[in-house]
Amino acid sequence: LWKVARTQQEVLLDMETHGLHTPLPQLLLQENWDNVKRAWSPMKDGSSPRVEFSGAHDFLLDTSLEPPLCGQTLCDNMEVIASYNQLPRFRRPKVVRYRVVNLHDDDHENPTVSRQQIDFQHGQLAEAFRHYNISWELEVLEVSNSSLRHRLILANCDISKIGDENCDPECNHTLTGHDGGDCRHLRHPAFMKKQQNGVC
Repeated sequence: LWKVARTQQEVLLDMETHGLHTPLPQLLLQENWDNVKRAWSPMKDGSSPRVEFSGAHDFLLDTSLEPPLCGQTLCDNMEVIASYNQLPRFRRPKVVRYRVVNLHDDDHENPTVSRQQIDFQHGQLAEAFRHYNISWELEVLEVSNSSLRHRLILANCDISKIGDENCDPECNHTLTGHDGGDCRHLRHPAFMKKQQNGVC
């Protein structure tokens, strides 16, 4: 933790010149976690953390939040979609029932989405699928729970998918360690060109 704002080039230059463990006057706090048991209280903080070494480059460690993918339904199956126009029985009118769970704070304030947003989305779905004889039946479940309202929920990311050596897009999030490291690959070679270019 630095005492003053510093550029990426200044920080990297210090790391190259002085190494990672040299105390510098411009540092307010420096920790390498070699003596984690000294600062960690298992009774208060839970079991002691373990150091895990990652093959990912440091410049890929970001904290970007991306929205989870949409729900997995029969309509997401490519074979069903491809067969839809070929089989007349698929063209009969259908009703798709779905539920929107809208979380509020305990006092029923601060909803995740407004009723206007829900109605707008429902109207867009109805319009988009009307030509395919598909209509939508909406149920809105209002839940008042402040604790749940302020959590991030990753839809469709089952815990068994994390760290199973397959990159599951619905689990590719910083909170899951990018699917337990399964989605940690070099994302874009252009990213390398930006490193140490003096622009944040």
